[in-house]
Amino acid sequence: MTIGFQQVPGGIRAPFAYIEFDGSRAQQGPSIQPYTALLVGQLLHANAANALIPFPVTGEDQAVTYFGSGSVCHEMARAWFATNKFTPLTMIGLDDAAGATATQKTITVTGPATAAGTIALYIAGRRIQIGVANGASNTTVAGAINSAINADTTLMVTSGVASNVATLTCKCKGTVGNDIDLRHSFYFGEALPAGITLAFAQSVAGSGDPSLSTSNFWSFVGEVPYNIYGFQFNDSGNIATVTTELASRWSATRMIDGMAFMGLRSTLSTALTLGATLNSPYLCVLPVNSAPTWTPAIAASLSARVALSATIDPARQFRTLELDYCLPPIQSQRFILSERDQLLHNGMATYVGASDGSFLIDRLATTYQKNAGGALDTAYLDATTPLTLSYLRYDFRTTLETKYPRHKLADDGTRFGAGQPVMTPSLGKAESIACFERWEEKGLVEGFDQFKRDLIVERDTSDPNRMNFLLSPNLINNLMIAGGRIEFIL
Repeated sequence: MTIGFQQVPGGIRAPFAYIEFDGSRAQQGPSIQPYTALLVGQLLHANAANALIPFPVTGEDQAVTYFGSGSVCHEMARAWFATNKFTPLTMIGLDDAAGATATQKTITVTGPATAAGTIALYIAGRRIQIGVANGASNTTVAGAINSAINADTTLMVTSGVASNVATLTCKCKGTVGNDIDLRHSFYFGEALPAGITLAFAQSVAGSGDPSLSTSNFWSFVGEVPYNIYGFQFNDSGNIATVTTELASRWSATRMIDGMAFMGLRSTLSTALTLGATLNSPYLCVLPVNSAPTWTPAIAASLSARVALSATIDPARQFRTLELDYCLPPIQSQRFILSERDQLLHNGMATYVGASDGSFLIDRLATTYQKNAGGALDTAYLDATTPLTLSYLRYDFRTTLETKYPRHKLADDGTRFGAGQPVMTPSLGKAESIACFERWEEKGLVEGFDQFKRDLIVERDTSDPNRMNFLLSPNLINNLMIAGGRIEFIL
């Protein structure tokens, strides 16, 4: 008997037809890599009992229950589900840091109104409409603003009023509140009622942020695999913690790959300065200058969009994909072409704003810029590269573990019987080539002849139970730049 049965016993004498099932050849096409995501932000202190607990979240209402209405996590969930309702999402909330200070911002009203109208007030990109009657005094309008803000409990701020000044306090402490943008009249046709002006200022700067390292955050994440991470934080300390852990997760001994995404409200010079300090293939930071939308929401929206697109095709660039929940800076405050190019040369991703107010991904570059020797390196310039490599590794590993989970290992030329579960270098090479052909059909790789020529499959010289594979796939590229020359004739 040469067939390698797994359940039918050998030497049995009891009469019967014993039939077993083997699903190792059931999957004929390429693997489908399941995507999961983790969003991380602050919760309200009143919900501190839920801090550092991973919660599966399927809708905004659950985020409210776990983390509190108007928390950073709540706003991130709103942004996520505005774009992606399909990728399984887990969220972890962190409590305010001890002794942290909450951001306070003021809205000073000048009046009275000389005509009736409506104030379109934007708080972190969220529009609040306040009706104003003709002749309304500055204190009346400030009171109306105060009431409208407090009536919307989903906002990330509460309000108090004294005379003609409304003071807004962020519900979560720390620097995250400093990124809350206040403005009015974003869209065409919106304007303050005649006679009314609004002045915005920050009266108290938030300080003191939660630390992923001191909270032992990663121990609560554990070995659960997440393909996509969206983080509220963009400070150097927390970024270092994230990039260190992700590098470990991508290693051959862990293989729980994940890409992290963060938003950054900053000037060009600040973004370039931060970019010079970063160098991770697994982190993308998107500077947004003075976008109305809160940066935690931008991180969540970007994460949602990448997760949705990469599940379909990890090798396809993200250019022109919209961050549905987000509002871009006004035209005069957007990064121009030369500035975006500087950002892309300094480890930063870029966006563009469409004429209809859409917020679009331009190029999703990672922060990776130099190799271990300090030389400039474009190996992981675009997020599509690690995302594609993650899929190739997943598919190759799944193939081996599905089709050859209990195989024996022998040299080529061994005369074992047909049906014996034996892996040989030649069989390993054939399986590798079959994987490449699947990848090529999916538009993930190119250069079949080169792959076949460079492929090495051999038994390990020190361990007779080990076989080594050297695969050199040529990853497919993206049409990022088109150059042309028009030589006209009169």
